[in-house]
Amino acid sequence: WSAVWLMTYIVGFVYINKERDTETGYITKLTAELYFYCANIGVWIGICIKCIFAGGVANIVRDIDNFDKQLHWRFKNDIVKIYRKTVILIYGTIALVVVFMANYIVCISFLKRYKTLLLSFGALFVNIGAPLTSTITVFQFSAVVMSLRSRFRLLNARINSISTKLFFRNAPLFTIYSRGTSKAATNMIPLRLADHKIFNIFEDLRNKHNDLCRICRDVNTCYSLEILMIVLQNFISLILSLYFGGKSIFHKRESSAFIIYNYCNQLFLATVQTMVLVLICTSTVAEARKTGDLIHNAVTMQEPCNESMYLQASLFSLQLMHSSVQFTACGVFPIDASLLLSILGAITTYLVIVVQFEISYPRTDSNSLT
Repeated sequence: WSAVWLMTYIVGFVYINKERDTETGYITKLTAELYFYCANIGVWIGICIKCIFAGGVANIVRDIDNFDKQLHWRFKNDIVKIYRKTVILIYGTIALVVVFMANYIVCISFLKRYKTLLLSFGALFVNIGAPLTSTITVFQFSAVVMSLRSRFRLLNARINSISTKLFFRNAPLFTIYSRGTSKAATNMIPLRLADHKIFNIFEDLRNKHNDLCRICRDVNTCYSLEILMIVLQNFISLILSLYFGGKSIFHKRESSAFIIYNYCNQLFLATVQTMVLVLICTSTVAEARKTGDLIHNAVTMQEPCNESMYLQASLFSLQLMHSSVQFTACGVFPIDASLLLSILGAITTYLVIVVQFEISYPRTDSNSLT
């Protein structure tokens, strides 16, 4: 079905490309052409990558399932509750995506009419293909990363629980004052938490954390090229929708309400996709890095710390240092909060330059992004 989808899309792209018109200034026309080809080539690359990495994505799902089984068997965590929350979130997201894409299809179908019904269907297919493919990719990637984030939280909660037990084990439970003296004798009543049990728990947590880091690297390998194309596509879409949408609203000429509404849809879709990618990846990386602080807190609660416990904590710290979690767009740039600032700065610079050119060389022709 992927091959059929790809061939149909390419045929529609060839026919629709002959009917397109982008009569704008040189810079904006170049940007619009770049967006059109980037969006459509991104669809081709996305379909091919999904076929290539289909086995890798299936292995990721199996690894997460095996991780949940081991986590439930070893630490008796309630995985069913997490599954229920995930299912509710997935169903809600699917409903929102279906509503938005239906709205997007209706808007696109009213923008431009073609001579034949087949050509109109091809135009709709090509125009909706890029946002639909990118939305599905972002949805899949975000769902997997959110699942990994919840597993990191389970591990961190377990480490925090161990720290609490160690604190109460070493804390003085009562103090006895001798009669006639001001000296106090502190009695320690240890909890039944043996050192060898703590050692085994730390070793299991270290192995589980390493498994999650490995799954994160596999996820980044399967989706990094698609994420790179989506971020580039969203970046250009933000520029064009802001420029042409603002010009349609503030320029002294009549514009179709569907054209302005289409720009708002493109702006909303690009913004939501970029924000979802950045926020989910940033929170997952922060949750993974939080483990290091919790490990050091747990070690400080173990006073005096025996040699085996100190060695296990040192191994855990070294592992966190060398197998850190990071999501990147094919290694070109990291998916974190700095990406938002970079995009905002680049868009501002571009719009300032285009507005200066438009003031210096005014044009009166119409603009079209569809």
